[in-house]
Amino acid sequence: MASADDPTTVRWHDWGAAAFDEARDRDCPVLLSLTATWCGPCQEMDRTTYADPRVAAAVHDGFVPVRVDVDRRPRVRERYHAGGFPTTAFLAPDGTVVTSAGALDATTMRDVLDSVADAYAERGRDAGQVPRALADEAPPAAR
Repeated sequence: MASADDPTTVRWHDWGAAAFDEARDRDCPVLLSLTATWCGPCQEMDRTTYADPRVAAAVHDGFVPVRVDVDRRPRVRERYHAGGFPTTAFLAPDGTVVTSAGALDATTMRDVLDSVADAYAERGRDAGQVPRALADEAPPAAR
């Protein structure tokens, strides 16, 4: 098991206000990983993409990584699901979607991380788009 200070391992935050507060304090996007225990591509992405030390370093340098089990948090799934699992969503600190994708290999993930970081650096919190409406379930940052 990797230590909490290991830069080669993605250290996931739980869904909640603390992660969004950290993103706001650091002025960086949230990387939201929507997964399920039954999802083969989700497990493959953990074994390959998120296990890549360069991906882990880039995630921690420019993002707050949040992991959500879609079966345990169906309302988060409804709000941010991008058509398949895993869903890899990039959110502004207020919970609006910057962009999203499905499964990504390590090379593509590094490219996407760079692209999102550049867009966020250029437009800041205005980089987010309004996600699908979800009654009574604002992102933790909006409370």
